[in-house]
Amino acid sequence: MKAIAAVSFFSLAGIVGFLLSDEPSTPLLLYYVALVINSYFSVATFAPMTPTSIPQALIDTALTVLYGALALSFESVGNFTLISAALFLLATLKYVHLRTVVSSPYLIPRKIRIDLLGAGLSLATFVLVRAGYPDLAAWTLAALFIGANVYLLFVSPMYRSTP
Repeated sequence: MKAIAAVSFFSLAGIVGFLLSDEPSTPLLLYYVALVINSYFSVATFAPMTPTSIPQALIDTALTVLYGALALSFESVGNFTLISAALFLLATLKYVHLRTVVSSPYLIPRKIRIDLLGAGLSLATFVLVRAGYPDLAAWTLAALFIGANVYLLFVSPMYRSTP
C-alpha cells in the first residue's frame, strides 16, 4: 500500500512538473519514469522491514521533497542531475541507517552500492553539463539509468534477499 501511495505521488508530481515546463527534456522525463518504476519495487521491498523511527521519517520526508524538486526540474539538466545526485546520496544514508537496525546481510549493502552508483552517474552527467554538453548529459543519464534498471529489475534482480 505504501509503495502504491508513493508511486502515485511521484507520478502526479512528474505530471505536474512536465505540464509546468515550457520545454521539458525528453530524456529527463524518461529517466524520471524509470526512477518511479524502480521506486515502486524499492518501497514495496524496504517499507515492510523498516521500523518506524524519527530518523527514517525525516529521511523519507526529505526524499519526498527531493523527488518533488526533481519533478519540477525537467527544463534544467544541471539542476536535475544535482537533485538526482542528492536523492541518491540521501537514499544511501537511509539504507546505511537501516542497516544498523535491520539484519539483511545481502539486500541492504547491495542497495547502498546501487544508490552510490546512481549518485555517481548523476554527478558524472552534471560534469558533462558544466562542460557544455547538456543534451549529451541528459541522454547519457537516461540511457545508462534505464539500462541499469532493466538489468537490476529483470536480469539480476536487486530486490531479493539472497545472491
